[in-house]
Amino acid sequence: MKAVILAGGKGTRLRPFTYMIPKPLMPIGEQPIIEIILNQLKNNGFNNIIISTGYKENLIRMFLNGADKKYDLNIKYSNEDEPLGTVGSLSLIRNELNEDFILMNGDTLCTLNYNELMKYHKKSGNMATITLHKKDIHIDFGIVKLNGVDIIDYIEKPRNTYFVSMGVYVFEPEVLKYVPDEKLDFPDLVKILIKNNEKVGGYIFEDYWLDIGRLDDYMQANEDIQLIYNKLGINKENFDKNDKKIPLSDIDLDNEEIEAVTNVLKSKWLSMGPVTEEFENKFKEYLNVKNAYAVNNCTAALHIAHKVLGIKEGDEVICPSLTFVATANSILYCGAKPVFADITSFDDFNISLDDILEKITPKTKAITLVHYAGYPCNMDAIMEIAEDHKLFVIEDAAHASGAEYKGKIAGTIGDVGCFSFFSNKNLSTGEGGMIVTNNDSLSEKIRITRSHGMTTLTWDRYKGHARSYDVIDMGFNYRGNEIMSALGQVQLKKLDKNNNRRKEIVDLYIKELKNIKKINLPFKDYKEKSSYHIMPILLSKEVSRNDFIDKLKENGIQTSIHYPPIHLFSYYKNKFGFKEGMFPKTEFVGEHEVTLPLYPTINKEDVKYVIENIKRILE
Repeated sequence: MKAVILAGGKGTRLRPFTYMIPKPLMPIGEQPIIEIILNQLKNNGFNNIIISTGYKENLIRMFLNGADKKYDLNIKYSNEDEPLGTVGSLSLIRNELNEDFILMNGDTLCTLNYNELMKYHKKSGNMATITLHKKDIHIDFGIVKLNGVDIIDYIEKPRNTYFVSMGVYVFEPEVLKYVPDEKLDFPDLVKILIKNNEKVGGYIFEDYWLDIGRLDDYMQANEDIQLIYNKLGINKENFDKNDKKIPLSDIDLDNEEIEAVTNVLKSKWLSMGPVTEEFENKFKEYLNVKNAYAVNNCTAALHIAHKVLGIKEGDEVICPSLTFVATANSILYCGAKPVFADITSFDDFNISLDDILEKITPKTKAITLVHYAGYPCNMDAIMEIAEDHKLFVIEDAAHASGAEYKGKIAGTIGDVGCFSFFSNKNLSTGEGGMIVTNNDSLSEKIRITRSHGMTTLTWDRYKGHARSYDVIDMGFNYRGNEIMSALGQVQLKKLDKNNNRRKEIVDLYIKELKNIKKINLPFKDYKEKSSYHIMPILLSKEVSRNDFIDKLKENGIQTSIHYPPIHLFSYYKNKFGFKEGMFPKTEFVGEHEVTLPLYPTINKEDVKYVIENIKRILE
């Protein structure tokens, strides 16, 4: 049998079955994907390979130079030195068409990453696909037109062979939930398209090969597609309703992170060691701060910060209620009392300066502030208040990696700064954090407290810098580790680029939503440099937040809430007697705020989809 491989243009890339950034000839282990394809073809009886690669410098063609001898295959190339889609290249297909061939066209065979695929092919008519010819029916759900030329016009149709086109959305796993299991049958050839034992490739039904894709308007436009989907028992209404999935957040990970973690595993030193030291040095260089210590999460950083500043039982620390509960819990860990302050306004969700001043008592020892959503607080005013009242300042910069206030990086302005590297953060290591300070005396206390109060660590002793250790204070097991730090180093290199991308998305949200009367956009006029960690909106009182969230969810859009006020949690109400009405602005935000999808890899089409749904719901 014959196989035809189409790989068009100069820029064809072979892509892995992972969520990596596409790179030329990316291997699965040590085996490039094209090798897997060739082996699969050979094992399934396809000995004659016809390749139309377009340009001579096409990467697939370059890789396959000499592959005919290596794989004992008869490999024939198109003579055209032009991109796939020209009459000359298509003539190769026309001349070779028969009953027994597989047509593979480019990238989609080599990727299961829907979001990554859309970056490159959202507007492309030359859409990659994989199709299987059986008997006298050839159905192609990927190619609509090649460089604007309808493929049907160029391929002869012997034995009633014909082409059906569906569009550019391919390999969407959600459709499979609407196909009865008994109608799914994966041939051996496409088992390479199955990831993590999930059915995400395509399926055979009777004589039809069906590539998984979105229906949208194509079902209405093509009766052949309608017929096939009817036979497969797919409910168009349900499919249309559920095919779009936009998460609240996503991580920008690629092969560099995988390589960095792999190197750590190969080193067999997994606990805190040289990679952690390197990450700490790079992070403090980025922040322009004197001391930085990797910890296992931001909660640990906050606990250490309060402890080394001497916060203890009987003390009070002023902090916002509109934050994650760890901010206040870290004060309780030291035996002190969190004293909550309201937010500034519905345009600025950061802690209120006026309320800070009202809450200061002789027992107040510190202000623990949060740079909400990555927008730094008014640090000049807060530092002035702290100086006037001899208070410490702890910056909870969990949202604010890369943010700046008047040229100073958030987290480096107060006495201690605490950062989070949780999975949804701008710099993500899954779990992890960093505590930083410019105070050398505090720095030594942080170092000791982070690891059981010990004077030296395992890595110090391994390097020969110490033979034993002493314990000079009560510390904690809050150390970072090598895997976290390997991820962190790669993520740090991407931070500025990804924050700039976040800004582009936030700017688009603001531009499109600012005139909707039922929405208020906090920080829309913010003048300092944000890290744009999340995209909060504030619904007006007459809008049911639950209904709003449910309607977005029905259309595949995930949202969240930042935050339920801490003072209204049962534990805090029972312990301190907090009641509703004590912090009215915080409580209104807690009842009416919604966080929209925001992450550097989201494409603008998906952002516009979110915006369109919001307008439809509210207008």
